[in-house]
Amino acid sequence: MVAPTFGGRDNAPIGEVAERLNAAVLKTVAPKGFGGSNPSLSANAPRKREQRRGVTHQGPSLPANLPANRRVMERCVAMTEQNQARAWEPLPPHRLGLLVRVSKFDAASRQLDAAIEMMFDEADPLAVHTVAAAASGIASSLIEHHMPEKSWDAAAMAATELNEQQYYAVKNKTQNFLKHAKTDPDLDGVHEFTTSDTESIMFWAVLNLAYLLRGDQKLTMSQSVYQFWFMASWTDSMTPPPAALKMFGDLTNLPRAERLAAGRRELRTLVL
Repeated sequence: MVAPTFGGRDNAPIGEVAERLNAAVLKTVAPKGFGGSNPSLSANAPRKREQRRGVTHQGPSLPANLPANRRVMERCVAMTEQNQARAWEPLPPHRLGLLVRVSKFDAASRQLDAAIEMMFDEADPLAVHTVAAAASGIASSLIEHHMPEKSWDAAAMAATELNEQQYYAVKNKTQNFLKHAKTDPDLDGVHEFTTSDTESIMFWAVLNLAYLLRGDQKLTMSQSVYQFWFMASWTDSMTPPPAALKMFGDLTNLPRAERLAAGRRELRTLVL
């Protein structure tokens, strides 16, 4: 593989996931099953903290030196106060939209499907990585809880000799940059990653989900196609099963756009 280059404000290696974690793990891969949590928001928390500091809220106030459109400003403030007063009124049923009920497994599986389809369609890499990392995080937590001996994250830690903290620092670095700004609020802060990082995270999520299948469950079509697509794209690091080569041939040396086109074409063929 190409040696990682360096960049970004923190001089972090680009492509860390693919470079540091893939090489030691991929030779042990065998296909199976072919066919972070966000805290809930509290509107009261900031206000309670401010009340402890002696800050009180009197509602919006107008500056003394208003421009000529004072009446417009006053009307906007009045409307804001009315809207706040109605904020806790229950919405009528037609305003509620869809009721979504989802299990943890389905949350991981459906987000992973979305990330795979977005990637094959060459969607924004930031959106793809964010959705893929969310799915991967759930899958990692589920496998660690229910079948820790089957965890591909544990296998990666053992193969790379990284402890848990070091491993997840590498794996989650891009996800944390795209998701959080509390500890790094610099508007001009820069982070760099490669799409191979995203591909690796998605592949491990597929492997972890495969071990969590129960009964007659199978991987989704998107996950099955992606599993073979990834293997066909890394023939220099693993020996893909014949089915993967039959489906895609050897994709390793093709430009990324051509590899994505092959995945997109195969997925659409099987779905349609």
